[in-house]
Amino acid sequence: MSALLYLLGALALLAGLAGVVVPVLPGALLLWGGVWLIAWAGDFGLIGAPTLSVTGVLALLIVAADWAATALELWKDPNLKKALQAGAGTLVGYLVGSVVKVVLAFLLVAATIIGLLV
Repeated sequence: MSALLYLLGALALLAGLAGVVVPVLPGALLLWGGVWLIAWAGDFGLIGAPTLSVTGVLALLIVAADWAATALELWKDPNLKKALQAGAGTLVGYLVGSVVKVVLAFLLVAATIIGLLV
């Protein structure tokens, strides 16, 4: 049973990393779900409350970065409604949001690995 949970956790982590850049997949949820599955597989001995707390905060930061990128995309000056400005805002929002989300996702995975090793 624990081998299956470890496998499902690893798959969820991989899918979560993909989900950070693929908008259809819930990256943060999959990443944190993967951490929980791996913790459960080890009876919360290797990965306990501290690691789950840190990875939970990182998952929330990924969601916040996603919301901030969306807000940046939607933010417009009502007096300047030119298509070029809207396109530039969308591009900047996507790039900044994606970079921040990828960095946070890798930090989440690193915190999980550190939790396993400590």
